[in-house]
Amino acid sequence: MIQALENSILQFPLGSKIRHTLIQSIASIEDGKNITKAFAATNFFDSFFLMHVEYGLEMGNILSAVRAAYTKELQKIEKRQTYFISLCEPYMIICVGIYLAIMMYLTIIPLMTSFGGIL
Repeated sequence: MIQALENSILQFPLGSKIRHTLIQSIASIEDGKNITKAFAATNFFDSFFLMHVEYGLEMGNILSAVRAAYTKELQKIEKRQTYFISLCEPYMIICVGIYLAIMMYLTIIPLMTSFGGIL
C-alpha cells in the first residue's frame, strides 16, 4: 500500500497540496495508523471518499471502492460545470447584445446619418 502511494506521489507536481497530503498519509501509515485514519487526519479527503476506502478495506477490494468514489466525484464536477455553464450563458448573450449595440451606435448609425441622410 505504501509503495502504491509513493508511486502516486510522482504524478503530482512538487509543492502541490495533494502531494503534501499523500506524504503525510504515508508517514501516518508507517507509524501504524489505519489508512482511513491517516487520510482523515490530513483533512483533505471528504467523508464520502473515506467511507469508500474503509468499505474497500473491509471487502478486500480497495481498487473498486476508490474507483467508485472517483466516478462519483467526477459526476459531481460535471454537474457543477453544467450549472456554471447554464448560469453563464444568459450573461454571455447579454454581453454580446451590449457589444453589438455599442458597435451599431459607434459605426453604423453615424454612417447612415452622414452619408445619404438615411436616418
